[in-house]
Amino acid sequence: MVARFVVVVGNPKSAARLKLKSRVFRRALRNHTFRKPFQNWKHAMETFKNYMTLQKNITPVIETIILCGKQNISLRGHRDFGKLTVDNTDINDGNFPRGDASLKIHLESFNTIKYTSLISQNVIIDSCNSILLNKIVDRVNEAKCFTVLVDETADIAGIEQVFICVRYIDLKCLELHEEFLQFVPTTDASGKGLSNLILDNLKKFGINTQYLRGQGYDGAAAMAGKYNGIQVYVKKEHPLAL
Repeated sequence: MVARFVVVVGNPKSAARLKLKSRVFRRALRNHTFRKPFQNWKHAMETFKNYMTLQKNITPVIETIILCGKQNISLRGHRDFGKLTVDNTDINDGNFPRGDASLKIHLESFNTIKYTSLISQNVIIDSCNSILLNKIVDRVNEAKCFTVLVDETADIAGIEQVFICVRYIDLKCLELHEEFLQFVPTTDASGKGLSNLILDNLKKFGINTQYLRGQGYDGAAAMAGKYNGIQVYVKKEHPLAL
């Protein structure tokens, strides 16, 4: 799914060609449609046209989700499914129908396939998350030196969420960066439990923890405690992480 959206946003022409090859020609081989060249060509062109229309319609949806994410704007209104009332400002349909002419035309024209449901939103958000996380991980590993920054808070459901950030030098521009990685839920708020959670997730993200050289936490005992805080357990495994 990540690759699909990367191709759609990054290189439309390549996306169309890849889709055409992967779908039309495999089907042609399976159904022996090469025996009918004109019908196969016509079918290929129809498929190509349909795919280009799909790409044109889904691109503004992806761009709207990315914009809302950058600006910390919530996505969902009172209605995510069904017909969107793009001209009725008294009804909150969310942020999709507002401010984008191409997106407005798409939402008005297509009754069944809009790609604005919560399922589609989550798929696109997860894809963006994977792309951004992989880029940050690559830069951290290239720097070969980073600090982990951690804090925790309870979400609206009362679940403790640990947010993990990293600080590193971007070697391409020699600038200091602080980047958020992920929220990770936890049920063990002890120093040892949190240290295991942090190190396990850093490795899960793909970061080489052997490059860990610093730690940053708040003043809570479980976080920065001298004897049983996270930093004690992290230093046991990574002595250079001051």
